[in-house]
Amino acid sequence: MCKKLMFLISLVLLLGSVALATDYQWTNEYPWSYLYISPWNWNPVSLYGGPGAGGTCQDTAIVQNVPDPIILDTKIQVNNFRVRTDQFDHDVYFIKDCNVYICDTLEIRDDPYQATLTMADDAIVSTNRLQNHGDNGDAIINMTENARLICRREYRFGDDGGVYHELNMTDDTYVYVSNDGDKMRQNEGEYHIDLSGNAILEAGQVRSRGRSDDVTDTWTISENAQLIFFAGNFRLAGGSSNCIVTVTDNAIVDVDGDFYFGEDNDWSGQAVLNMDGQLITMGGGFGFIDDGDSSGFTTVNLTCGLINTEDELWSETDNWLVNICGCGVWVVDGDIVDDVREQELQGHWVSCPQEDCFGRITPRGNLMVDYNTPEYPGKTKIWVQLIEGEVWAPMPVNGATGVPPIAELCWCPGEIECPNPQYHIFLSEDREEVEAASLHAWKGVQTGNCYTTEPLCLGKTYYWRIDTVGDCCMYPGPVWQFTVVDRECAEDMEAYDAGNPIWDTWLDGCGDEHGVGGNGTGSCVYTDTAIAHGGDKSMLYYYDCSGEDVIGDRRDCNYAIATRAYDGLDLSSSCAQALELWFYGDPGNDATALEAMFMQLVDDSNNSAVATYGSTAPESLADMQVAEWQQWDIAIADFAAIDTTNVVKMSLGFGDVTNCNREKGGYGVMHLDDICIFACRCVTKYAVDVVDLNDDCVTDWKDIKLVADTWLDDRRCNQ
Repeated sequence: MCKKLMFLISLVLLLGSVALATDYQWTNEYPWSYLYISPWNWNPVSLYGGPGAGGTCQDTAIVQNVPDPIILDTKIQVNNFRVRTDQFDHDVYFIKDCNVYICDTLEIRDDPYQATLTMADDAIVSTNRLQNHGDNGDAIINMTENARLICRREYRFGDDGGVYHELNMTDDTYVYVSNDGDKMRQNEGEYHIDLSGNAILEAGQVRSRGRSDDVTDTWTISENAQLIFFAGNFRLAGGSSNCIVTVTDNAIVDVDGDFYFGEDNDWSGQAVLNMDGQLITMGGGFGFIDDGDSSGFTTVNLTCGLINTEDELWSETDNWLVNICGCGVWVVDGDIVDDVREQELQGHWVSCPQEDCFGRITPRGNLMVDYNTPEYPGKTKIWVQLIEGEVWAPMPVNGATGVPPIAELCWCPGEIECPNPQYHIFLSEDREEVEAASLHAWKGVQTGNCYTTEPLCLGKTYYWRIDTVGDCCMYPGPVWQFTVVDRECAEDMEAYDAGNPIWDTWLDGCGDEHGVGGNGTGSCVYTDTAIAHGGDKSMLYYYDCSGEDVIGDRRDCNYAIATRAYDGLDLSSSCAQALELWFYGDPGNDATALEAMFMQLVDDSNNSAVATYGSTAPESLADMQVAEWQQWDIAIADFAAIDTTNVVKMSLGFGDVTNCNREKGGYGVMHLDDICIFACRCVTKYAVDVVDLNDDCVTDWKDIKLVADTWLDDRRCNQ
């Protein structure tokens, strides 16, 4: 701090008179000019003197509508220095190899063009405040070659609208913003701060609310640059703005207070902190999201480097994620080991690489947490332990659910020097078999890093591991697990629309939209979006078994049927044992002659089998008059007369499909949806004489305990 104070004092003592050298220039002949506005006194033979003549600080220099850049290369001292560009879109002026002292404000006003301040060659600018009050233009500051910018009070942009602002620093440049006034602040618009090449930006604190909608603000600190906030917080993102902070290449960020995102305004954007081989220190804490009403999301990618937090970690919402990699370390004051482990279970701390593998960020290594280590006494250290040679990034991810029965298992190879690596694959429903690398679980050896399984059982959990074996090494892999989807749907009714009408797939009695091509039965099917079960659509099925004409064609049979073809549908693989169909009835269905609903399957040898609703208790034809979704479970064993591994037709209908010329029947409407296959599962409504009080599909000591605990409980008896 003393060095900064001495620097400012020296700067004031050095400042003096003025000259300009370019196509446009001021002269020092006459010291009485107070206002410098193009074009009347910006010319090579001006009769008026330069600003600040006589060492006073009463003048205002205004650069306005100058068609060529102005190069300022000697000392200047003015009250205000303003850049206005109503007509020209170019670099307005350069300051190089000189001292510029501004008693009040350096203002870059850029409606609607781009105003650029370029500082180079040891130039020094000292101003009380640097600001922009324009809208719809660009305000850009480029600093190179040891230039210095001193803001004695504040650095402020975006007060009056959506200004685009850049600060680009490189080549040992330096910016200082005091902790007075509004400090370093961006209210609206879009901004980008880029520090590289040993540049240093030192400010009391920063507040960048980013209230403009859907912009992405960036802070990039690289190549040994330093970003220092010596008296307060690093507060970023508000409104719906996004923010990306990237710290890399041995750069340093040193924050005296807190570092946090989403500080106010019900923030709804995205924030990312990317770390790779450098240091961030905080005298305060780290806030992932500081606004409890925020719907935004914060991600920290700690690829390498150190984040050192002297206070707590916090978030006002659960929308945050830390991706921490092999050489990344996060240190937090105090013992928060249990907190990190709890957050890890909730998916907030993930050990992973920076790059994507198989299209997504995936875990690698073990997330390690320890308290009071020798190098960090009294603090919690969070890091990742990578295991040499071990494969990583399983796909599906460890613990995945809803995996297809024929699954593709993929992994990323470990880093090894051993030649000719191969992968031994172990897969089983028994975890112990996989852990022991049992021959029963061994599925073969290969060189590629993806393996396609045989059909797996629906609803089952499987364990797998990949061992890497080379000419001179063997690296066992971790044991991962996934659960196969509990159903596969043969028809969900979602594929149909105006360009693909449902009656082109399900052949019914009404035929196409012109009444052509019907099957001679009393069925008409449509797509309905008002009532649906699993998605957005269902089959709306009108049935009429009364024997009347349909669209001008004489009906051949007094039942209703709609049929779709399959190219070899396999209902028996993946341990499937049941079909499920969801239906939604209507109270207006003909109560005097309720028609039984049926499903008919035909195999590739033209064998057929039929299952009829109402044939198994507690199913009842009266269910077809109930206006709510109900499930019909059909045992695949009911279709034993056909080859259920090669079904080529499925039909849904009403009436007696075995008796074409039966007496005239009833009519009505139904919604049908989600025809799926399942493995063995518990359907309690079909249970007969089973005492299963806790609905776990098993009669055991747990049911007896429930009776023992509640047998005198009148409230239970009276329910």
